[in-house]
Amino acid sequence: MKGCFLLQRRFCFFGHAIAKVLRAKYGVNEFCGYTYLRSAEKFLKSQKDFVYEPLLVDEDLHLAAKNEPLDYSYLTYLEAEYGVPNLWPFLISDRHFMMNVPKYEYSDIPACSHEEMLKHLQIRFRTVIKMLREEKPDFVFFSSLGSLGTMALYWVAKKMGITTLVLDDARVQKRVVVTDNCFNQFSEANKIFDELRAGGRTSPCRSQAVDFLNSFRDNPSPRVLNPQSRAPFLSRFPRWAGFFAKYIVSYIKEGKRDYLIESPYGYFRNKILGRLKRWRGYRDLFEKPIEGEDFAFFPLHYEPESTTLLLAPFYVNQLALIQNIAKSMPLHFKLYVKEHPAMLYRRPRSYYKALKKIPNVRLINMNEKSVSLIKKAKLVLTITGTAGWEAVLLKKPVITFGSVFYNKLSWIRRVESIEKLPFLIKDALENYIHNEKELIDFLSAIFEESFAFEPNDYEYVWHELDFEDILRQPSFGKFVDFVAGKLELAEKNKTENRADDNIADIADDQTHQAREMKP
Repeated sequence: MKGCFLLQRRFCFFGHAIAKVLRAKYGVNEFCGYTYLRSAEKFLKSQKDFVYEPLLVDEDLHLAAKNEPLDYSYLTYLEAEYGVPNLWPFLISDRHFMMNVPKYEYSDIPACSHEEMLKHLQIRFRTVIKMLREEKPDFVFFSSLGSLGTMALYWVAKKMGITTLVLDDARVQKRVVVTDNCFNQFSEANKIFDELRAGGRTSPCRSQAVDFLNSFRDNPSPRVLNPQSRAPFLSRFPRWAGFFAKYIVSYIKEGKRDYLIESPYGYFRNKILGRLKRWRGYRDLFEKPIEGEDFAFFPLHYEPESTTLLLAPFYVNQLALIQNIAKSMPLHFKLYVKEHPAMLYRRPRSYYKALKKIPNVRLINMNEKSVSLIKKAKLVLTITGTAGWEAVLLKKPVITFGSVFYNKLSWIRRVESIEKLPFLIKDALENYIHNEKELIDFLSAIFEESFAFEPNDYEYVWHELDFEDILRQPSFGKFVDFVAGKLELAEKNKTENRADDNIADIADDQTHQAREMKP
């Protein structure tokens, strides 16, 4: 077999470790790849295990886009062939192009003009299509998606019938899923869930599901990945200063500048602005909950992030969304809004002041625990957040605005049209019925189709450990066995589907290839 890996940033260590075990244990003997950052490219080209051929480097494509001749006929073809239904989702999901990250931590300023965006889109699609056509990998393995290059790789692979495997957090204990899509939908777990609901089988993981549910309700604490240090600034200053000095040296030494790495000036500016905001403080804008008050809860999302850009592209403007939610509530209700812990001091004061101008909105103090607010809320609304999942576990009605795995449950109401929101809220408040058996079946299916990454959760292994340390993790070998099992299942499904497919016309296929290779 031949595999293709998305090996962006520090996932290059994690992904390469998977590839190495697949090669040694399962005979996947050829690999190609797509990577972000020169540091990842340097590691992948310096390792002695095997060669990724080819290895596409997004920074190279980014530089080459400047000299890319814009071809509107080719773009029209791409849109007809790969659009969903147009090509804007590929750009909208990319926080660099739409919000100029990392130059700004939080902004709505695009990084370049419309025409320049089209050049970047064109060269990435053309290069990815060429690689997949020539290399014909059996599968492409993804970690997180949410950029132009990764989305092009994903959708072209899908269009070509190549198996896609996407690593995702199961939101249950330290478990992960490997699914076939990038939209936070657990496909195989959903199939098991449907079978359980139909009475066609019983789950061997039901007791695990019940134990998890009871444990969470007894001690409803949020699942925190990669908790950040909360030590006082002065105690962290030497480490911060040392890192900054090292950052400047490495930036100067680097021959080619990564467009996704902020300059030392930008890094220093963002840190100073953050400190000034902390010094000024936002505490005067926040308030405490009112005991006995009827309210719905909306937790603000961290942004820019794929949880909104990819999973809910039409609800990225959270301020506008909150205004619409507020005017959709029963007259006596309040809407409690609470900031995401990682976003404090990133948004300007004007953002919070605009929220406070909405008559029935309370901007809740950061010291209030979200789980406590969920317990007391009459309704929880979220775009795609974990707060919605916690509300499900605590038997609360939930309304979502994006693609998220727990939309599968019958009582979750997803907003398809903002004009219907007042009616969905009314229905959720008046007709909500919790189904405990359905929830246990859903959890059982997730337990069956997920892997327990222990003792450390996979986010820690991904972001904190180097290559050799990852290989030494007690559960890593079993995790690769889990991935290999998914490949066998995918190949079986693909074989079954081929028997029902019509054979593509050879002349038509040649025409497609000729157009895709057009410069």
